[in-house]
Amino acid sequence: HIIDSVISFEPEGPGTIVDVATANGSFGTLLAAATAAGLVETLSDPDATLTVFAPTDEAFEGVDVTALLLDTDALKAILLNHVFDSVVMSKAFFFVDGQEVTMLGGGKLTVKIADGTVMVNNAK
Repeated sequence: HIIDSVISFEPEGPGTIVDVATANGSFGTLLAAATAAGLVETLSDPDATLTVFAPTDEAFEGVDVTALLLDTDALKAILLNHVFDSVVMSKAFFFVDGQEVTMLGGGKLTVKIADGTVMVNNAK
């Protein structure tokens, strides 16, 4: 994954994570995966305080998406390891080298800063 932008919105902005991802137009595969994994309702909760490290459609190039969508248990685990159960402001979060958080799927995410490049678990 390459982190080259942060999509954010104000509380009175365009809506839920699903609303923002849909409006952006670059997250169709992620939305299909969330639907297959039964996570759309969770990501549509207007009261949820979640941060999603959302892969764009481009991140799925070369992935057998059809097979991925069929294995809903694995899919749900993968998706939940892209969701943090809190709002994380990009400036506060990404400028702390070595910061570690536990994702909803139980995985750990570590932010690293090397030569001015921000990486999450060694991914740009």
